[in-house]
Amino acid sequence: MAAYFVKTEERSSKTWNRGGMWILGSREHHNLNVIELISQDGGDTLYGIASYSGESVVKVKAELKKGHVYNVYFRKGGFSTPWEVEGTWVIGANNSPKVTSISLNSADKGDHLMGLVTFADNTPVNFQASMAGALALA
Repeated sequence: MAAYFVKTEERSSKTWNRGGMWILGSREHHNLNVIELISQDGGDTLYGIASYSGESVVKVKAELKKGHVYNVYFRKGGFSTPWEVEGTWVIGANNSPKVTSISLNSADKGDHLMGLVTFADNTPVNFQASMAGALALA
């Protein structure tokens, strides 16, 4: 699993703030290059696409478990292909509202992610994340 130290910048203030630690991705030694997720239910479920470094794009479903912890599933084929368990991600941190959209990409094979995140209170923020290292979670 890849843990990232996050900084967010409210677009109106232009000030970067600590955004906690997020866990994005569930594969040891494979970092995410692209994450594009959106929620239609206030952040309880997120759907979209993701791509690990050196791999093709897959469909993603993230279901809220508790707080900011999500059970994540991938689908590599069409709609008749079953969802496969990908793992557990932490999408958000601290006392922030749930994430309702996330659009991130990496220019360095997932060591850093940049993009835009929108929270359930409709606050869009610029987003930067730096790799904190691999974690082993039970």
